[in-house]
Amino acid sequence: MSKYRRTIVTLDDTQTKKDYMLFCVFEKLWPDMVTPSPLHMHPKGKDFNNDGRFDICVHVDEVDITANVEDNPLPHVVLQGKVEMLWGDMRRDPDSGNHGFMLKKGSFDIDSVTDMLPESQSVQQTWAWFDLQRLMYNFLGTHNINLNKVGAFTKKHLGINLADNPLHIGCIYVVHYSPIKAVHVETVPMMPAVRCEIDWRVEATKEDVYVKVTEKVTDKQSTPNVFTQQVTKGQTFALVQMGSRPRRIDLDVENGAGEVLFFLRSIVFFGSTMSFYSNQRQKKQPSPVPVKTVGLEHYLRTAILEKEAKIKRSRMEFVYFDGDSTKKAENQKEAKDCVKKMLGRAKKHLMIADPYFATDQFNEYIMPLASEKDLEITIVNCKEQLEIVAHGLQKQFQDIENELKGLVASFNANANGNKVTIYCITGKGRLHDRFVLTEGEGWQIGSSLSEFGNRACCIIKLFDSACMELDNLLCGWCNDGNVSYKME
Repeated sequence: MSKYRRTIVTLDDTQTKKDYMLFCVFEKLWPDMVTPSPLHMHPKGKDFNNDGRFDICVHVDEVDITANVEDNPLPHVVLQGKVEMLWGDMRRDPDSGNHGFMLKKGSFDIDSVTDMLPESQSVQQTWAWFDLQRLMYNFLGTHNINLNKVGAFTKKHLGINLADNPLHIGCIYVVHYSPIKAVHVETVPMMPAVRCEIDWRVEATKEDVYVKVTEKVTDKQSTPNVFTQQVTKGQTFALVQMGSRPRRIDLDVENGAGEVLFFLRSIVFFGSTMSFYSNQRQKKQPSPVPVKTVGLEHYLRTAILEKEAKIKRSRMEFVYFDGDSTKKAENQKEAKDCVKKMLGRAKKHLMIADPYFATDQFNEYIMPLASEKDLEITIVNCKEQLEIVAHGLQKQFQDIENELKGLVASFNANANGNKVTIYCITGKGRLHDRFVLTEGEGWQIGSSLSEFGNRACCIIKLFDSACMELDNLLCGWCNDGNVSYKME
């Protein structure tokens, strides 16, 4: 005898006194899935269709059934009275000779009945009975049943929306959950390896299993690397050694017959221990969350983050200057080198947006680019800030503007096809942050190039979408005579 949770959604015809099955699921429960008090609920939506005839009801209970429901669930689709099932050409998927098929809930898996089942991230075997002629669905149309009202009711009481999945109307599903409740995963970067702990369900038959870790293909790989470790009966831990520190993996737990008992897809490690649970009857979470388990990753976290910071700095993804006054000259030199490295990545297009960009910055960063070929450079600065620069140099704004015009003319006179254009924004407060954009990359700089490295600031590489938005914004300003004018 086994405990099943039975969920039946019925359409009740108050005229004919018949209850029609809209949807039905049988879940075979492990002992640790059974609620302390048997679950029974029967919410009803009276006259939900506003036609004075039909009610809708959700029936959930936990029942003991001796027979194997997956072989034939029809005799068990019963309430206090008979439940009418409209069937035309009844089919079972998979066929009777098969033993169900493995599914797992989640956006990374196939779009299937699991989207309609009670919340679970565990691996499941699912048997489905459905009608190719869709008589129950046609019955709803014949009687002008509002499908959206059906979906709203099931969404409220079951967390699933039948209106979003009309193909499931009139279907019966039987679900068996995996004997493995969860697999806890963490990295051991010093080896490198992945450490796994298998959490078997209560009263599950433990057996020899194999933990298979598949390293996701990167742009440097043509085929994935697969690493396997056996976990013998009675053991729960596996240490799967890998060729390099794991970043993104798939994980499968298989028995000796090759049946998948549990799997996880696209596990991404960000320097924290990860764990994926398969709790039933919980509200759906947007994504698995890290758990606070202390492992090797915890003790090595500082070293790992320091290494990651060095890598990001070398790739110009995040560069930080601490503003230490005792290292001012050193920081300034490194800051200038970083900027020149950014500018040097431009092959065809370069845009610099800095409200304080004046003659010193032109000589420092633009003149060295004269040796490039066919490079189109756009500089965006601001009149308001240039007036501040001029005041500090005891000059007039017109003096700074004339000097920049002369530098532009000199630069554009070279024979390499390079061209620089400066657009000066009028008005106040339009541009604050500083940006460098090339045809393929972009960065945000926390200080004007004139002061870069003098104080605590950083360089942050931008996402591609951010580069596109900023390029469109700045080009729009340059092309708008009410916002800017060209220094020429």
